[in-house]
Amino acid sequence: MRARWSTARSGLRWPSTSASCWLARCLPFAPVHRFASVDQLITAAGAALNTEPGRGTLEQRMRLAFNSFRKYIPSPVFNNIVRRNEEPSVGLHKAEATVFFLDVCNFTGSMHTHGCEKMLSVLTEMWAEFTSILEQQGGVIDKYIGDGIMATFQKLDHEEERIRIQEHYEITGERLCSNSNYDSEAGGESHQKRACEAAFRILQVLDDLNKRFVEVYGLTVSVRIGIGSGSVWQGNVGSRTRLNFTVMGEPVNLAARLEPLAKKVGVQVCVSDEVRLASEPTFAFRCIGVFQVRGFSDDLVRVHQFLGRRDSLPQADREMLDNYAAVDVLFMSPVTDGVSTSHMLQAYVMDHPGDVVAADACMNTVVGSWWE
Repeated sequence: MRARWSTARSGLRWPSTSASCWLARCLPFAPVHRFASVDQLITAAGAALNTEPGRGTLEQRMRLAFNSFRKYIPSPVFNNIVRRNEEPSVGLHKAEATVFFLDVCNFTGSMHTHGCEKMLSVLTEMWAEFTSILEQQGGVIDKYIGDGIMATFQKLDHEEERIRIQEHYEITGERLCSNSNYDSEAGGESHQKRACEAAFRILQVLDDLNKRFVEVYGLTVSVRIGIGSGSVWQGNVGSRTRLNFTVMGEPVNLAARLEPLAKKVGVQVCVSDEVRLASEPTFAFRCIGVFQVRGFSDDLVRVHQFLGRRDSLPQADREMLDNYAAVDVLFMSPVTDGVSTSHMLQAYVMDHPGDVVAADACMNTVVGSWWE
């Protein structure tokens, strides 16, 4: 059976129908959904169809096209499109997810100081490391937003993890080990822990990258991260001719607001209540305030500083958490009034003037209410 072809300006030729529908028609004896990976599908298609003299085998051309396209599309989304025997369409469905926003601090100013070419090299090195960490933890890169990254994490079953490991190997040649965070014992909350683990590893690898950046480029880089979790709407938005996979909802808005809030309160990572509650005691947090978040349904939102893995905390951070415990308990209590919390926080700051995060929170206290 012959496929109808369309020719692009670049000279590449591709079936005019969607890849999965076309392959299903060309390989009626081997349904698309039976293939465990894109690699198996391409190999079977190349073996089943004729080649064109002087243009390489169809398998080689298909492999090049597939590998090129999936660099622009989240890998799980791309694989799902290929495996399904239908064209994608506009539509959203509800899911539980953790949303992760990362931004490079003062990137625009650094471009002005050091030049675009140098900063692009810095950004490329960082994105390579950060993307690898996020994907190793089961995160899906939703988009690169200039000098920022938006990623999502969801609960994965064992079959999805197997596919994730296999697809990562096909693209990078690297073999991933199974992550215990995916085990069923972790329940539906494991995506919050994986997002925190990704943040922890990113901050670690950034320390190593900065040593190289000082030597090669004469600069250092810092990042801010915001993490929110809850029910989101995810799927395809757009038109009949152009679609984009995305997620939307309050957890997305909250994570997007927490990232710049980290700058305001002087920390690297801010997380929501849901992330903290699902990730303790593996990771350490402290509540740094209750803030009004623009566009969020709840008037006031508790915000927490992410400190890292509890078993890796420096002694100074352990002591700080012990000293801050009474303030943290007041913040976390749903019945505590703002005045009591304000007085407790002021007393803590007087005893620990070196804690600039707590001092900044204390300056923003509104007596008689929570926080603005």
